[in-house]
Amino acid sequence: MALNTTISLLASLESRNAVRDMIWMEFDSIKVENEYSRQQMASRQQSRKGELKAEAPIPWLRWRSARGEEGQTRKKENFEKVWARATHVTKYITCTFLSGLSNGTGTLEETMHEAENPACSITGSHYPLEELKFKYGSTAKLDLRIKIPRPTYTPVLTPILDSASFPEEVDLDLMRGVASGDQHCAHGLFIFNAMTILEAKPHFTHTEQTVIGPDNNPIILSIFTPKEPVAARPALYHIHGDGMVSGDRFTALTPVMDLLEGIDCVFVSVEHRLASETRAPGSAEDNYAGLVTMSGMAMDSSTSSSMPMSSTTMMGMDSMAMTFFFSSATPLFSMNWTPNTKGQYAGTCIFLIAFAAIFRALLAIRFNFYPLLTSFDARRNGGLEYEAHTNEKSPQRAWRAREAVMTGFIDVVLTSVGYLVIIAVMTMNVGYFLSVLAGVFVGSVVFCRFMVNLVSSH
Repeated sequence: MALNTTISLLASLESRNAVRDMIWMEFDSIKVENEYSRQQMASRQQSRKGELKAEAPIPWLRWRSARGEEGQTRKKENFEKVWARATHVTKYITCTFLSGLSNGTGTLEETMHEAENPACSITGSHYPLEELKFKYGSTAKLDLRIKIPRPTYTPVLTPILDSASFPEEVDLDLMRGVASGDQHCAHGLFIFNAMTILEAKPHFTHTEQTVIGPDNNPIILSIFTPKEPVAARPALYHIHGDGMVSGDRFTALTPVMDLLEGIDCVFVSVEHRLASETRAPGSAEDNYAGLVTMSGMAMDSSTSSSMPMSSTTMMGMDSMAMTFFFSSATPLFSMNWTPNTKGQYAGTCIFLIAFAAIFRALLAIRFNFYPLLTSFDARRNGGLEYEAHTNEKSPQRAWRAREAVMTGFIDVVLTSVGYLVIIAVMTMNVGYFLSVLAGVFVGSVVFCRFMVNLVSSH
């Protein structure tokens, strides 16, 4: 069990090659010792067989009995060796995992030295390993989202389970490997999320779709779409592994994308619940709900238009579902305008604030267009204003081609800016929506007096 736990943690804890080589070096040494033990046992069996032939009436049975006892002893010794070394590797990975959570810069050898002391380095301090782990039978509840009690094990297994720190003793965020884009593993980049995947695959864009699961639980679908718009693309539905015990929707997705390099397709990865969050078949139901949602996207896209529609357009339409969501990688106006970092997302929000303020300024100019035009003509004519009306009884302004063209141009600009603001709001991105509201507020504070003056003058 400890060995299986060790191997399942390799993708998110430490360099796979380094830990794998260390494990195989351990077992290679066991193989050498076993080979030497077999040679010694063979020589002992030959000598023992000769002794039994001389002293026993049924030498073959006695020799078989002695051979069976020695074989059981050898198996027990080998099991103890394997268990001791697997526990040692598990403790090492636990120390590596905990030290990776800090901002330390320890090397693989330093972490291994700390594991053999035994102590783990966390934020510069050393704590004994026994103080860091929790016994299996009395584990502290570190994550309030874990509602399911632990299963009951045979009491004989309790000492074995308590001999090493298992990954189920940490919270869900650690099991999923959740990290922001600027966090890195202490020994290299072994944290996978949307930011790291987009850094490795800059020709993709990332959007998120949230659907409701079978237990009213949110299910997040991460959609990676090529930036270049082409004809309709196939979609690959990715379910991460790790036995539904650890990992998240970004786990092992990059190798899959590398495997299909050169094949134009969309990658959809589902975030299902882990074993500590739901009982079986909850995780499988989440995966099925995500698959049905992806199929529904394709059906809606194919029935909404008789013309071929690219998956980029399909994803863009579906991402405009009438539910707000938080994401820093939502396209704005075009798939080429997709923030890939938090700084780019902040810059996009600042642009929307200024854009909405400009919209309010254009409204003020449109409402005051004729007074502004009259004032401009008066300055040009040396202070002499022309007659605004054809006669004193009619309030209707005389039609002039110059004024009509200028008015039409301002209306076109005003309409274009207004529709772009509406499109920004219809992305349903919370940050974009709040940015538009902030821009409207700023524009009203600065330009509202011009509209008030116009209304009061009439």
